[in-house]
Amino acid sequence: MQSTFKVLVPLLLTGFGCASGPQKLSSHDAVAMSQARPSARQAVVSVVIDGQDPDQGSPWAKGRPWRRRINGLVVTGRRILVHGRRLAHHTLIMVEKMGASKRYEAELIEVDYELPLALLTVKDPAFWEDLEPLEISDDVPSEGDVKICRWLDSGQFEEARAVVKQLRVADHFPGDVQLLTLEVSSPITAAGWGEIVLSGGEVVGITTSSSDDQLPVLAAPVLRQFLDHVESGTYKGFARHGFAWQRLSNPALRAQLGLQESEGGIRVRNVQSTGSAAGALKPGDVLLELGGYAIDERGKFEHTEYGKLYFGVLFTDGVAPGDTLEAKVLRGGERINVQLKLRAMPVHKDVVPRYVFDRAPEYLQVGGLVFQPLTADYMRMWRRWWENGPLRLLVEMHAKDSGPHQEGEQLLILSRVLPDPVNLGYHDLRALLVTRVNGKAVRSMADLAVALASPQAGFHIVDFAPGQSASRIVINATEAAQAGPRIQQRYGLAAPSAN
Repeated sequence: MQSTFKVLVPLLLTGFGCASGPQKLSSHDAVAMSQARPSARQAVVSVVIDGQDPDQGSPWAKGRPWRRRINGLVVTGRRILVHGRRLAHHTLIMVEKMGASKRYEAELIEVDYELPLALLTVKDPAFWEDLEPLEISDDVPSEGDVKICRWLDSGQFEEARAVVKQLRVADHFPGDVQLLTLEVSSPITAAGWGEIVLSGGEVVGITTSSSDDQLPVLAAPVLRQFLDHVESGTYKGFARHGFAWQRLSNPALRAQLGLQESEGGIRVRNVQSTGSAAGALKPGDVLLELGGYAIDERGKFEHTEYGKLYFGVLFTDGVAPGDTLEAKVLRGGERINVQLKLRAMPVHKDVVPRYVFDRAPEYLQVGGLVFQPLTADYMRMWRRWWENGPLRLLVEMHAKDSGPHQEGEQLLILSRVLPDPVNLGYHDLRALLVTRVNGKAVRSMADLAVALASPQAGFHIVDFAPGQSASRIVINATEAAQAGPRIQQRYGLAAPSAN
């Protein structure tokens, strides 16, 4: 990878003349050079966020208020670039500068939790005094030392050394978008809260989390692309490929598929209807080339600047939803070219959304039975939920995450029962996967509302998927309707009950 050099020193003719050979700078000129670039203190600010998450177990209520502090990067146009995940369910955003305790209210311009990045602004012109943006690098280092900068709660500015371990492709929680990522190692503690990473005085990334001494960093090209797209006024997000795939390193499998020794390729297992591969790739296809790059049997390609990277970055690096990628696939023994139209995949369209931010969870209550769509946020109520969550829900989540599904499909659960005489005998039921209500298959909350409008012989009948603690429950539809106001008042439900 070649380094990109930028000339920062203005041409000084006075005192240098035209003499050949190196010339020494005066102390005055050296000071002027050091002031040509803003210091990190002028470009990094502290962001204080207040918020309140919904209570996933009681979706009509909210949990305890919280406060968290992150760092932000001053960028051109009187804006602040921050780690977006920390803004989820915010109620107030305030910013501090230069280690002072005075706070200014900030406004949210744009947030994309899939990256996750957000852009803020402050209307008060006094806030911007003495602040200067730092240059965001055109390039990123694949090795060597970098510097992590942040403001501490104490008002002190910290600069910590870090070492670049590798440049790779990764997603950043809670998103699922494949992005250019720096992996750095540093002894800095309690990091991963949007610290600014510098190299040679330029911004090369923003941290998004930490594990021990390892910090994943959103690389500078991602920051620049986000800012450019927001600046255009038509921000569309970043694309996802939307298909499950398999490595092809086994010689027998490669021979059976008809692959030549010189070819790499990965096998497409499933294609999601909302992703970039929809309508172009099919299960069983072998993806050989993408965007003019050969894909090897591990899913990697040779990037012209950064070396071997996973192909997922081809859907995000320098391209946007609406663009197209040319692909070459092996299908049924023939090698054909197809066009993939890039698409962002809104998380709310996933069968099991990985998050539902900045709005209350969806739910419906009838006769004290509380129904919700299954989400990862709901599953996080269990500590180490991927191990300790309800087994039937974990199995179904995995199957739907990697398999085909209909657009708009949801997994519905009976999340809990609000005890009342109308639902006697069911008070301990919770987290049960629902399959049918009143004889109708339910694959969305809309289906559920329609089914509940048609009781069977005066009863609401709810059937559950096999392998759970109950297979069917029945309540009297008339009594459930009469109990509605009583249940709302007793449990403080804000939303009206279904009848």
